[in-house]
Amino acid sequence: MNYLLFHLGELPKHFYICVNNILSVDKQAKIYLASDKKINIKNVNVININEFDNLVDKKNQILSMYKDTNLENNPLWHTSFLRVFALMTISSNFELKQFVHFDNDVLIYEPFNKIDEKRAISNNKINITQHDIKNLVFGYSYFDSYENLKYLNDFFEKVLNNHIEFANNFNRGKSLNEMRILNLALENNPNSFSILPSLPYQGEIIFDPASYGQFLNGTDLKRGNYVFKRRYISTNQIVGRELKSKRISVKFENSRPIVNFENKPCRLMNLHVHSKNLNKYVSQDYKNYI
Repeated sequence: MNYLLFHLGELPKHFYICVNNILSVDKQAKIYLASDKKINIKNVNVININEFDNLVDKKNQILSMYKDTNLENNPLWHTSFLRVFALMTISSNFELKQFVHFDNDVLIYEPFNKIDEKRAISNNKINITQHDIKNLVFGYSYFDSYENLKYLNDFFEKVLNNHIEFANNFNRGKSLNEMRILNLALENNPNSFSILPSLPYQGEIIFDPASYGQFLNGTDLKRGNYVFKRRYISTNQIVGRELKSKRISVKFENSRPIVNFENKPCRLMNLHVHSKNLNKYVSQDYKNYI
């Protein structure tokens, strides 16, 4: 399976762990990285986004959109907005008709073909994880349709060109981030999406939007001088409410995350490690490939 990743700037340590883990788990993986740096990485096809005029233009337009707003000083949202355009441009130019995409602080525990065998993936849909009722997140996603990817690209283009209107209509005048825009795209055209199961009573195998990883090892969020290091739960999140109620629990044992419901274990296919401490949760077969 093709794995298409995206990062701007210098590559952090957790990126290498993420890629090594993919190559350790999925022996059929082909890794593509869209980057703004001229770099060579063993076993990774690096594509410089600066070679695509449309992506350079989009990057500048996004920076302009967020100027003097509540999101201006957070490069995460500039990058995450741009990556939707990059997914479309790179996949079409390199004929990646099928690919998996997720954030660079995500670990996987099963190859794609095993996930596909369990029928957790819907064809001709944007398969993606849901954080809460207002936000989708790239904890895990799968694309197999240029049509659906183009719909997403065009929707983000519409928001970019009418960002003040969208901010006023959907966020009380504050700028919208990528997660919220993804959810607006879902609300606008639900037939283009398939929400991946994240709770054990939704399927045999489940996916982590972010909540399981935040519970196991916290986040990189700060409140004053305090960093949430473990047992972070937000009841705004779909999974967070279930963890808080103790209807479900999650543990990391035998080198993979397991969610328990009514004393029955359910395997997580991925773990979104928001704290960036990916080295603590790598798969059993982890090796260095890059």
